[in-house]
Amino acid sequence: MIRERRFMVFAFVALLFAAAWLLLGTYARQVEARAVCPDWPECYRPALALPADDAPPVAVGLDTTRAVADGALLFALAGLAGLGWTRRRTAFDRRWFIPALGLAFAGSATIARLADTGLPGGLWQQLAALMTLMLLWWLVLRERRFWRPLAAESAATRVLRPRALTAMALTLAAATLGGWAMVHGIGLPCPEFPACRGEWWPAGNLLAAFATTARPDLATAVLLEVSHRLGALISLIYVTWLGLHVWHIGTRDHLCRYGMLVLATLLAATGLGIMGAVSRLPPVTAVAHSAAAALLLLSLVTLYHVARPATRSEKRSP
Repeated sequence: MIRERRFMVFAFVALLFAAAWLLLGTYARQVEARAVCPDWPECYRPALALPADDAPPVAVGLDTTRAVADGALLFALAGLAGLGWTRRRTAFDRRWFIPALGLAFAGSATIARLADTGLPGGLWQQLAALMTLMLLWWLVLRERRFWRPLAAESAATRVLRPRALTAMALTLAAATLGGWAMVHGIGLPCPEFPACRGEWWPAGNLLAAFATTARPDLATAVLLEVSHRLGALISLIYVTWLGLHVWHIGTRDHLCRYGMLVLATLLAATGLGIMGAVSRLPPVTAVAHSAAAALLLLSLVTLYHVARPATRSEKRSP
């Protein structure tokens, strides 16, 4: 019992450090973007663009805080994997394999940041933080069991798990598009919504925009921002349908609250994203948008967890 309690403490601590790691990374990238482009979107004009080498440095305190968060997360994941190894029942028991996988994600992202791998490394840091957060939350749900799975499976609920996985994939894709725009230091090249500088789809080569490794010009920045909005729109439509579907069938299977949870987090993420697009608010708005997107992913992980029949041990546990 003491060992199990210690494992759960490490799991919750690792979860909190993963969330802090994600939000600090988002804040740091926003600060860097505003340091390079303090009056965006006007600084995207070629005559006003600042070379990357002339960008004011980010505050040293922020880098120190990120380094502490990196180290704390790696330590917590290593401790959690070690405790899980002592409690394993099979060779690839989730108690050690999930923390070890998160440790691989976080470690590779930290190495990429320290090695200064540039834009791909910055994008991988955001994705690694999101995936580590999702894995740890799923582990907590399976071990703690404060949100129980369904007592029995029905034809209506049997398809919820693949649909929840599809929603996770679409949301992660939208987050990837937003992260790719963010690591370029874009800021807000589209100061209005839903159109972007009077156009619904700007002219240009989207594949070439994603292939760029330098700070983009205005046309490329607009393409990257619009691609993120398109990905977010596709995710919005599908996740809204899924949330309403779960809400509808939940009257029989006690899933209403999970449909409402998905819809509430989706509304928060979408609202904060639109708010950031139409107003020049401080970087904390982007941090709140990332936090809401992370909560949306965690709500989908929760739906994936509960939309399965309970095991025999889960039915016996109080």
